[in-house]
Amino acid sequence: MSAVTVIEGDDIRVFEVDGVAVLAPRGLAAAVHEVHLLDVETVRGPQTQLVGDGEVIGTFPARGDAAIPIASEAGEAWICDDQGWYLSVVEHGHWVYVFEADLDSLLALEGTRRCQRHGRSGDVRIEHVEGVWHCMSVEAYRSVWSEPAVE
Repeated sequence: MSAVTVIEGDDIRVFEVDGVAVLAPRGLAAAVHEVHLLDVETVRGPQTQLVGDGEVIGTFPARGDAAIPIASEAGEAWICDDQGWYLSVVEHGHWVYVFEADLDSLLALEGTRRCQRHGRSGDVRIEHVEGVWHCMSVEAYRSVWSEPAVE
């Protein structure tokens, strides 16, 4: 894990490695209303599911003992080399923002790039790279993080 996040106006720097940076506009983040930990038999193991407006808007691998893949400190990021995903979590104001995308695809970008809306709410695109961008209230995040329910 490493801290990479910087607030730049209405954007959050969610990725920065070797001269490549990705900015995500806060206004594009889809609102999360519920978070569930699914203890299911999959190749990727337990999954964390984000739900907004009655539909699943994101699913992420759960991290070991941490039931919800949200950092305990603002600005931390997870990189999973063997599965090729990148997850950044930012607490800003009264919100926690979650960004996820394919690590190898992010590393193939050049310079600083800004996320654009792509498809449904929460889906973003950075040139050819697809990602997801969500937010939830700090209060909701803390209640989920302190006592996640396994389903």
